[in-house]
This record gives sequence, structure tokens and C-alpha cells, in this order.
Amino acid sequence: MMRDREFAPFAFIINKDGVPVLLEGFKFKSNNIPKSFDYQNMSEARHREALEVAFEGLEGQEINYNFLLDRLKVGYAQIGFDRQRSTLAVFLKFLMKHDIIRKKGEGYVYNDQFEYVPPQSYESM
Repeated sequence: MMRDREFAPFAFIINKDGVPVLLEGFKFKSNNIPKSFDYQNMSEARHREALEVAFEGLEGQEINYNFLLDRLKVGYAQIGFDRQRSTLAVFLKFLMKHDIIRKKGEGYVYNDQFEYVPPQSYESM
């Protein structure tokens, strides 16, 4: 029989007889890592924080697609959103739609004059 649902977390210890004993009331630590990359609701300030890291030393320079994705990964990981390349590729489309990243010639440039107001603001972000 296969389980199709997650079960509640539990903890146990092994007693002196080698038998597992359930620990009642054990409190698990929360890792507080967001499950999804909610970049649409991220504040402009948080985007700027990540993008300043991503484009440090590259102001006004045209960079290629692969290097851009690498830099976005570094910048957004710095603020706690470490995601894989496929997510960053979708995210890049969002940044371009909002004129945060612009296509220029064969590459891309960062528009540090962008303005972004998220549809829903989160205080914790």
C-alpha cells in the first residue's frame, strides 16, 4: 500500500533496550525558507537590494544571457531566494516586462531607474 499523503512529523529516541520510543511534545525548528519564489509581491527595495549585488561593477554594461542568469542567481540568493536556472529564466521575463532589465543589442542591461509597485505588499519581505 502506498501513502498518498504526508504524515505529521514525529521524533523518537532509542532506549537502552534498543527500542524506539516516541518523544511526545517535541518541537521542531522552523527553517523559514519560502517554498515559492514570490518575486511579484517582493518590494522594490528588496529587488534593488538583490540587483545591486547582481550588477555590482557592471553598471551600464551589456551582458549576455547566461552571465545575466548567473548574476541574478547570485544577487537573489543574497536575499534568501536561491533558485535554479529554469526559475530564473521565467523570472527574467518578469524583470523585462517591468523594464527592470532591458534588451540591448545582443545582450541585456540593468535599468537602475526602474520603479516597481508590487500588486500586494508583504511587510516581512
